[in-house]
Amino acid sequence: MIPLVKRILILDADPDTCNLLKTALTRDGYAVDYAYHGDEAWRTLHTKGADLLLLDVGLPGANGWEFARRLREDARVAGLPIIVVTAHTGLLSRAASRVYHVADFIPKPFATATVRAAVKTVIGPSGATKRV
Repeated sequence: MIPLVKRILILDADPDTCNLLKTALTRDGYAVDYAYHGDEAWRTLHTKGADLLLLDVGLPGANGWEFARRLREDARVAGLPIIVVTAHTGLLSRAASRVYHVADFIPKPFATATVRAAVKTVIGPSGATKRV
């Protein structure tokens, strides 16, 4: 049996948030990449892949909902689970989360334990084994 390490991509313009989440999720055994803008995330997604996207919708330039729309329209990655972690918690953001089939919606500020639990619920623990 081979351990299956799950990969998470964080798309958030705040380096502190990226580092905080990467540290917590790496400790849980996940491989974590992050990007500060959509183009960088898109390249990472298509070169390294991901099992989950943690998305802040309050990005400079094209916002996170635009990234989610683009993701859902691309057959190669359309089924990628998304957890939104954002300070934009109004009715429009919550409605958009349903339109883009978001698995969970976590308001900022957040407790890392909340994000860790949501990740585990959506994609399961990392390091699960798989028969070859």
